[in-house]
This record gives sequence, structure tokens and C-alpha cells, in this order.
Amino acid sequence: MIINPTSMLNDALLDPITLENLVGFIPTWLQNIDEEEDLVDGLTGAYGFGELYRMEGTIMDNGTYKSSYKGDPDLYPIVQINRKHEIVYIYSYGIVSIVYKDDRSAFITRMD
Repeated sequence: MIINPTSMLNDALLDPITLENLVGFIPTWLQNIDEEEDLVDGLTGAYGFGELYRMEGTIMDNGTYKSSYKGDPDLYPIVQINRKHEIVYIYSYGIVSIVYKDDRSAFITRMD
């Protein structure tokens, strides 16, 4: 797990307790999902609140989330988790993106 991969976050967010509160259970869930399992299906099962909603937006090469809604600020990832086939970024507000390494497509959702 890479903390503050863009180096754009305030250091106050990076102490262990605040960091744990910001990213929640998602890193633990990712550890328990097999590398060959569909990650969206795995996270849906771990989350337990029904199908994950696909959000619009763009994930830049450095992991920055750009919303499709004008006026929304860019979100910088709190953590980056590298998996065999995906890169997972976790942002504020419970937003999570899964970027597929083979084609750079992304699944963006909110898990709050």
C-alpha cells in the first residue's frame, strides 16, 4: 500500500488513526479477494450493500480523480494498492477507483 502517492495531501491526514478512518475496511477486503477474482464482484460481496454504483469521471495517470461534474474539485488518492491486474485508489468521501492495467479503463464507485 502506497500512502499519499501523489504527495498532494496534507500531512495531518496521514497519521495512522486518521488514515485508518479515511480508508476504512477496503484495504483488508482487498487482501481477502483472490488476485484472479473479478475485483468489482469481490468488493460488492465484501461491502454487502448491493451492487456497486458506477460513477462517471476520469482517473489520471497519477491516480487523481476528475469528476464529470463541473465545480467538483479534483480528488487525490489517499492510498494506492497495486494488485496483479489492477491498481486501486482510495479517496476521500468513500470514493474508490479500480484501474485495469491492461487497458487503463476504470471502475469508479463510492463505498461509504
